[in-house]
Amino acid sequence: MLASLIDQLRRTGGEYFVKPLFYDRQYAGYRVTFMDKEGKAAGKIDIIGAASRYLPIKDAMAHAASKADRDKLQTVAAAADWDAPAESGNFPGGFAATATQAARYAAQRKERSEANAPRGDAQ
Repeated sequence: MLASLIDQLRRTGGEYFVKPLFYDRQYAGYRVTFMDKEGKAAGKIDIIGAASRYLPIKDAMAHAASKADRDKLQTVAAAADWDAPAESGNFPGGFAATATQAARYAAQRKERSEANAPRGDAQ
């Protein structure tokens, strides 16, 4: 699905950027931000859970919005080198890892929404 969105965006002259999401120094997934041909934000999608472990890292690094994002993506790539390959009879997208990652993602979103919430007037 994401590949189809990116293909459609490119056909219309748009661009996209990839940003890794971390919470408490742990990988929680990645965000793809879509920009239209005028350079305005056209939407974003967060990829989490088992699907986020199959990030096409070279493409993501080529579309990182900043050097800091590229550095974080390099960290994700290095961690993937330690994952058990599918041929081993195990796979890195197991239930416990996915549940832990989902909890981190939820905590990160909660912190972000609380930080952006309007504050009451000071009396």
